[in-house]
Amino acid sequence: MRIFFFISILTFASTLYAQTRPNIDTITLSGLGPGIAGDRVKYYVNEKLDTLFWDAKSGTGLVKYAGTYFDIKGEYRIAYDKGIVSQVLFTAPVKSAAESKPMFDRIAGICKNMYADPDIDYYNVQREIRWDGMERSVMVQTQDNSTYVTVVVRKFDVKRK
Repeated sequence: MRIFFFISILTFASTLYAQTRPNIDTITLSGLGPGIAGDRVKYYVNEKLDTLFWDAKSGTGLVKYAGTYFDIKGEYRIAYDKGIVSQVLFTAPVKSAAESKPMFDRIAGICKNMYADPDIDYYNVQREIRWDGMERSVMVQTQDNSTYVTVVVRKFDVKRK
């Protein structure tokens, strides 16, 4: 009887936690996330896409466009692997290295409000907070003396030896 009661409490607690934390594997940046077919990106982006590099043979490449993330101006970069989006990155530039921490704190606060407490909260020259799902992660990162802060939604590399 006690075991059943304990399991019931754990189930109830995990249900409450799940309600306050979204499924990280469904998170996107401006509607874009890992797994979207590359030819469908045009339906999510209203800006001109600039190709940084592209290998048509392998379907691997990187494109960018100017945009905003919660009224923060910056640049989106979309990475492709075999013609499928593998990573979406938003970079928020700052005027000086001294402004990177306040921008990091601002973006981290936005993400914490949406995703609850992070799984990883790391700082040692590089600042990084991350929420991990089963298939992808959401990360906010910068480095000391950097002039930008990034938000990344990426898929996990499931290749194992």
